[in-house]
Parts: sequence; C-alpha cells; structure tokens
Amino acid sequence: GLGFNTLYGGAGADIFVARNGAYNFIGDFEIGSDRIQLVDATFANLSFFQGSGASAADVFAFNGSNLLLQVANTTVAQLNNVANFV
Repeated sequence: GLGFNTLYGGAGADIFVARNGAYNFIGDFEIGSDRIQLVDATFANLSFFQGSGASAADVFAFNGSNLLLQVANTTVAQLNNVANFV
C-alpha cells in the first residue's frame, strides 16, 4: 500500500511488490532468487544510489524524484539489473 512498507520474504524465491508513491523497505532481498514487481513505475525510469553512513550497505532506488525502494545489504551493481524486476 501507500506510506511506509517494510517487506521481508520467506524461504525460497520471493516477489516483493513496490508501488510508486510508497516508501518500500526490503530487508532480505536475495540477488538471483527474489524479484521486485513494480506498480506504476518502470525499470527504465529508476535511478539507483548507494547509501551512506548508517545506510551504507543499502541501495536506494528513485522513480523520477520519488524514493521508491530501500533494499538492505546489497550494492547498486547487484540490484541495477532488469533481471531483478518483474
């Protein structure tokens, strides 16, 4: 939904739904297994930035000027791949 969403998956492959207009924190994204389904956003419109300070291990993804995703414990090089998205 809209607002702040904290998302964690279970065992195996997960699909996390990230809706434009919401702040979506994904706490356990597994590169190569999990995927992110974008709603009202496209991969081509995303920009990725590595966090700093207390969030240095996280990636932030913006849809235009809107912060869409914070993905814990990953890097821009790992997440910025269309294969990670539905």
